[in-house]
Amino acid sequence: MRYFFVRTLLIAAALVLGLQPLQAHASGQPLDEGWQYRWGDSPFNANGEPSWSDDPADSSQWQAIDFPSNPPNRDGQTNVWYRVTLPADEWRDPILYIYSVDLITEVYLEGERIYRYGTFDEQGQGSFEGWPWHMVPLPEGYSGKTLYFRIFSSYSDIGLWGEVKLNSRQDQVLTLLVDSADALAASAFSLIIAALALFFALIETQRRTFVSVGLFALASALMVTAESPASLLLLYQPIVWDYVAAGAYFMLPVAIGLLLEQWLPESRTGLIRKLWQGHLLYVVGALGLSLLGVIILPSAFYVFDYLLLATLTLLFVLVVPNLRRVSREQQAIIATFALYSALLVIDMAVAHGFLPWNQTPLSWGGLAFSLVITLVSLRQYHQTRQELYALNQQLELRVDERTRKLETLADEERLRTRILSYEHEKTLLLNDMVTRLHASQSLEQGFDNLASDLPAYTQPLVGALYRRLNTKPVFTLQSRWGEHGPELPDTWPGSDLPGISASAYLDPMSQARVDIDGFPYWVFPITVEDVDRGSDVLGLLIIALPEQVAEGERRSGRGHLFQSVRQAMEKVGVVLSSLILRQRLETLSYEDSLTGLKNRRFFNELYARESAIALRTQVPLSFIMVDLDHFKQFNDQYGHQAGDEALRLVADTMRSRFRETDVVCRYGGEEFIAILPGASSADAEALAGEIRIAVNQVPIFHENRDLGHLTLSAGIATWPEHCTDPDELLVLADNALYKAKDSGRNQVRTPTRPAHSTTRSPTN
Repeated sequence: MRYFFVRTLLIAAALVLGLQPLQAHASGQPLDEGWQYRWGDSPFNANGEPSWSDDPADSSQWQAIDFPSNPPNRDGQTNVWYRVTLPADEWRDPILYIYSVDLITEVYLEGERIYRYGTFDEQGQGSFEGWPWHMVPLPEGYSGKTLYFRIFSSYSDIGLWGEVKLNSRQDQVLTLLVDSADALAASAFSLIIAALALFFALIETQRRTFVSVGLFALASALMVTAESPASLLLLYQPIVWDYVAAGAYFMLPVAIGLLLEQWLPESRTGLIRKLWQGHLLYVVGALGLSLLGVIILPSAFYVFDYLLLATLTLLFVLVVPNLRRVSREQQAIIATFALYSALLVIDMAVAHGFLPWNQTPLSWGGLAFSLVITLVSLRQYHQTRQELYALNQQLELRVDERTRKLETLADEERLRTRILSYEHEKTLLLNDMVTRLHASQSLEQGFDNLASDLPAYTQPLVGALYRRLNTKPVFTLQSRWGEHGPELPDTWPGSDLPGISASAYLDPMSQARVDIDGFPYWVFPITVEDVDRGSDVLGLLIIALPEQVAEGERRSGRGHLFQSVRQAMEKVGVVLSSLILRQRLETLSYEDSLTGLKNRRFFNELYARESAIALRTQVPLSFIMVDLDHFKQFNDQYGHQAGDEALRLVADTMRSRFRETDVVCRYGGEEFIAILPGASSADAEALAGEIRIAVNQVPIFHENRDLGHLTLSAGIATWPEHCTDPDELLVLADNALYKAKDSGRNQVRTPTRPAHSTTRSPTN
């Protein structure tokens, strides 16, 4: 795994640093003429050299072919040889690049073997080992020599496929990376959509719809990633990538069938259900038989292509008459699937030789689908933005009409040039700022990075960054910069902002202006998308324009500047939204939803860390394990809702008694555990006694009924008083809890059993 990440970083560096040399000599020299073929397999001499590569008199057996693939008159033959004379060229680290080979090959430069992919047995045959691209290294002095290809294929196609060209290794690697860039970007976006869809499937009622969308996006992303050239640079396991591509490709009709089954009339859903169920059986059967060696994986592709073509045709017949019955969002999704289907059919036609070879942009189809899903999810927000943008455009047009005067034309052009130059200079700073935001670990760190980067981005403008620290509509100064103009206040009210209405700057498309001591400032909101609150303004960027613009009110130049700053703040808002979502997901993964305490997963990670700290610093470490007495009887008598309320009360009581350095976790059911760094056994026992008394005194009310009081039992364990290894504390605390339970409950006990005991306490 370590080498995988190292290779990934090297590839990214090569992509960034190598773009300039790639542009100079990236295309290579196609090897598209002078090819000959010969059916059968060559005999080999005692030195392992094929006789067909050193017998010039035998040239009559070779026949010319335009491209070394699928020669005529195959008649069931599985072996073929191709040859071509290499042209003269000066390449640094020369290679012969081949897009793909059906199925395995050996390459000889005259009589010497220089490359092999796959294993040939004594009969000249072998098994399928994947469809990778090949870079055949060429030795010095290859110019003018004859290159021979020995091919075996039990598949419908035999020979080379796609493109064959001479190139340098470095340029070819960079070409592969550049060719994969759009595919990898589309794949990453589709993976995000898939993750979001599957997440919403867990919390929303329309689970099947989200599962279908997530399955389609996931299958599309995996297929595009597996088929991109760069995948083999990340992990050179061709057969693994081919199985990933096959599984994802075969699952596409299953996902779209699940979607259409929910949208179309009942009379149509039965047939659609049978279609996707049949494809699901095909996925299992084809991959299973291929893994067992009953069939070869390429034949599964071959059969599936025709099956998919029939399925797409049938779905088209079923869907088109019912398009008016589905919503516009569903129509958009169907339309993008139709686009994707068209690209799949084109790619299928290329694979079967009906169209000349070309790389079909399947990634664009997947990207279109992902974008449509995103746009559908934000439809209301998008429509509002469009209306406001149209209104702003109309205002800009009116302003342009009033300013088209001959006497101000020269000033406008100079100002526009200055603004454009300013925007160009700030582009790199904006990219760096967004990159640092992406690398932030939290929203707080993100705003700190923003506060340090905005002065350089907005200079020479006077400006300030404000942040809303809580749900109250008050913005607090984060940082200020610039030397001209009046000093800005430490806070801005979120409502009733001096000089402008609240709605004027809470709108993401606004250009709100406020005057302070006669000096004009403009306010730009930083808007994020929050799962709970939707669109939310978390920050304000306030700037003062250059004197040339502020005094003369050059509205067109100001519009360009506003557009640049606004777009920058929109990008910042998108990145901050991702930080909020990431923090939210991390919180959910470590927090118990009922009590608000940390959960068992968090405890397990904290346990290992605190044990290591205790050993290193030789500071005591104590555990308190708590279990509510007879809680099952309480649940059975009053119901689980009352039990949940009781658990919350107990959790609140415990939380209020512990120190800030202590951590209380819900260990499971009615069981809690606390980690007390630096606490002795006496400290822990005293604190456990306080908690026992406090819980016993808390009345439990539910639905206006007094349900009495609960008692608890607790077990104490401390290192190094009770054990020699902090890793034994959990077992010792558990044994002490068992002793408290066994001794009548409602008490606190310390361990007396051996550290190796693993007895668990009773349920109640």
